[in-house]
Amino acid sequence: MGPSASEPKFGGYTVTRRGAALHHQVVYGQTKIGGVVVFDDASGANNKYLSRIIAFAGHTIESFEKIYIGGGYRVGTINSSTGAVTGVFAVDQNGADVGSELTGSNNPFNGYLSIREVLGGHTTSLDGQTLSNFSSLWTANHKLLGIAHLAIVFEYADNVWDEGLPEITALIKGKKVYDPRTSSIAWSANPALIVRDFLTNTNYGLGESTGNIDDTLISTAAGICEATDWDTGAPERYTCNGAWTTSQAPVDVIAQLMTSCAGYLWYAQGKWRLKAGKYVAPTVTLTEDDLRSPLSVSTRHSRRDNFNAVRGTFRGPATNYQFTDYPTVTSSTFVTVDGGLESTMDLALPFTDTPDEAQRLATIALEKNRSQITVSGSFGLNAFSLQVGDNVNITNSRFGWTNKLFEVVAWGLNVEDYQLQVNLVLRETTTTTYDEFLNPTGFESDNTNLPGAIGEVVVDTGVSPTTNVTGLLANGGIRQIEVSWTNPVNDDYSFTRVFYNTSSTLNLGLYTDQVGESVTFGVGANQTLWVWAQAYDTSNNNLGSLIGSVNATSKRSDTDDLIDDSVSEKGASASPNLVTLGSGYSTIASTGLYTTGNEAVEISFSFVGSETFATGDRRCNIRILENGSVIMVAEDVVVSRVQTFGGTVVRTANQVSAGNKTYSLQAASATGTVYAQYSFISAVELKK
Repeated sequence: MGPSASEPKFGGYTVTRRGAALHHQVVYGQTKIGGVVVFDDASGANNKYLSRIIAFAGHTIESFEKIYIGGGYRVGTINSSTGAVTGVFAVDQNGADVGSELTGSNNPFNGYLSIREVLGGHTTSLDGQTLSNFSSLWTANHKLLGIAHLAIVFEYADNVWDEGLPEITALIKGKKVYDPRTSSIAWSANPALIVRDFLTNTNYGLGESTGNIDDTLISTAAGICEATDWDTGAPERYTCNGAWTTSQAPVDVIAQLMTSCAGYLWYAQGKWRLKAGKYVAPTVTLTEDDLRSPLSVSTRHSRRDNFNAVRGTFRGPATNYQFTDYPTVTSSTFVTVDGGLESTMDLALPFTDTPDEAQRLATIALEKNRSQITVSGSFGLNAFSLQVGDNVNITNSRFGWTNKLFEVVAWGLNVEDYQLQVNLVLRETTTTTYDEFLNPTGFESDNTNLPGAIGEVVVDTGVSPTTNVTGLLANGGIRQIEVSWTNPVNDDYSFTRVFYNTSSTLNLGLYTDQVGESVTFGVGANQTLWVWAQAYDTSNNNLGSLIGSVNATSKRSDTDDLIDDSVSEKGASASPNLVTLGSGYSTIASTGLYTTGNEAVEISFSFVGSETFATGDRRCNIRILENGSVIMVAEDVVVSRVQTFGGTVVRTANQVSAGNKTYSLQAASATGTVYAQYSFISAVELKK
């Protein structure tokens, strides 16, 4: 009967579910999901037709982008008159197309599968579409209004469904949302617009009146989410792509949606207000003259709330929409400050669908946690214009703060002694908290400008001051490059400007200013970065000479950063040329790779075999060779109509010597006539 009816957590239904009273599924942005079977009926002679309805979303969707048949195929062409699936694509384990569309006799489901898509905005059964051989029990009165669903007819054939009916899943562009900037309703993956939709939705959201939404702030946040200045390799700064079921509590849904934009959502002055994560320069400075009460200051988190690393999961196309760990974000500087004790926070990101975006959000969470000074107190009406999420400068001589940057995390208004007072809770922040780089320095050094217990540190008259940065080093990590140096000893020293570029040419427009002695750059996989450093004085003039360049290359992680050295494919043309396999092994694909001898090698392969559909068993043998030596054999692989067989072989470092390697995929017929319709092999060296 398929999977049980137990409710999933965030991520929606990942496989087809059955149950008497399952919750609706809500889809925001774009994601791959399963659905709920709401109708099954066998009909026709000998019950040869199975009619099925699978509900995917409890609302109107933008589109079914792709429909998957089990793990090996996706739907291609559908006959507009009958709904018959006349073409399919073979897919690999990551859901990517393998070769061209299979039609006619090459389509394993030709004449045995029909599908109709209903997006949810319909008013008639099946949106007025005909579907050949669909059950007569499903009448014109059965409409599933407001529910996006697929109507499917499976025709019995023992050589087509010999392994049972396949799992039907779909890549869906989900709910259309209102955009107050244009007063239009359209599909969007913008987190600000999606949160607004949840707040106002009367079916599964909070059902708030639109008059209770601060659309000015929503519009600003939407613009921030769509900005592209964050990373030129990303289309938008923040996106929200995922699904959830109505069994989830609204407070949990809001919390998970907000993880996708690193922002704040709060209710104040009768309106819901939202801000997305971005540094905005403060326009208000509060001094001791603005105080209406003593300040309460907490200088550090408790050990329970403190962490120096962030890890978690995301779900997107890089992992075929399976929840997978994104690379951990951490810094040795933070670990050292915490006494060498590693402390990790788990940050699940169910509405984030790329490892790059997940790492950026994790970096923001880590930097926000490392800004640990929290201040609370009452202020005069100079603070009245502030809101949650605003930045504000604080100047207080007793604490040694001059224009120290804080972020408003709570705001309240009260009357004390017949005077209006603004109660604020402030958390220190930095100008770089929301950028794409992990900046581990400056979190301790900017806490105060008061002298330490032994007085101010000055350059002794017996010590010659220096002007140059020294010891410039760059080290590559997983998707990041850490740069360190030693600042000069000089009373006039102010900061170090670190220039960077993806080529060895100095670009004076690419730099970051640092007061510490290290900075971490977030980069792509296997990317080389060149860096230079120069000290500056308190007048923002050059203090010393430009030092560098040095360079480092980032390592590849275990998500989507493994890069094939080469891929050899055969039979992937628009009209596949079938290769008849003989009784002896023949090479059907090969690839070359230079190995260092210090790393493991992963060989991935896929083979699409076909037969003549005649009676009798059809089997083949498959093997992989490394420089002519057999390293894997699979015998008696059954070929029924069109069959996909593939897998991965890992060669450990002690099994692979240094030098050029040729990896070959070979196949031979074991019984009957077997064709190699499509094949490929790839090899990668797994960098640590």
